[in-house]
Amino acid sequence: MLAVVKKPHTEHTLFEVMGKFPSQVLQFLKRTFGQDVKVYDSDDDIVDIFSTRWYQEVCSQTTSGEILRIYRENCGMSQAALGEELGKVWTQQKISDLENNRLNINKEIGLKLSQIFSVPVERFLNGID
Repeated sequence: MLAVVKKPHTEHTLFEVMGKFPSQVLQFLKRTFGQDVKVYDSDDDIVDIFSTRWYQEVCSQTTSGEILRIYRENCGMSQAALGEELGKVWTQQKISDLENNRLNINKEIGLKLSQIFSVPVERFLNGID
């Protein structure tokens, strides 16, 4: 279920609530925001982003180095800290070289990265898949 609340007197969405939630929440939204609440009971209105052409294009253009940078930054980790996690020979510069595709991520490094970030090794070897 998706409930969309539009900001009064505008066409801008104030917030959206997705998922299963108690009927009391929906009743509260309707009481508070009145006709500005739209409820979608069907999943037919929801698009699976992974099946869109846009997502496929982004996947095909994203490099392993960019994926590494995304995971590292999302974990709040510096390049130097990631280098320490990987081992003594991995300096900040080498991590930068991986992220900028000047060095390739091989299977050994991919395995270590997958353990550090708790994701499948294929994320670093084959892209986003």
